Amino acid sequence: METLEWFLSLNGWDFFWALVKLYFLLAVLGTFLRYVFWHKEND
Repeated sequence: METLEWFLSLNGWDFFWALVKLYFLLAVLGTFLRYVFWHKEND
């Protein structure tokens, strides 16, 4: 569980930026999926 140890060793700022990056990735992925499905429905 190296990832968990790394996660627990993060300080506040690193944790904050990790959350920001994760949120950004999810937002991009969600937008992409919505775009793909929207175009499938309107084909």
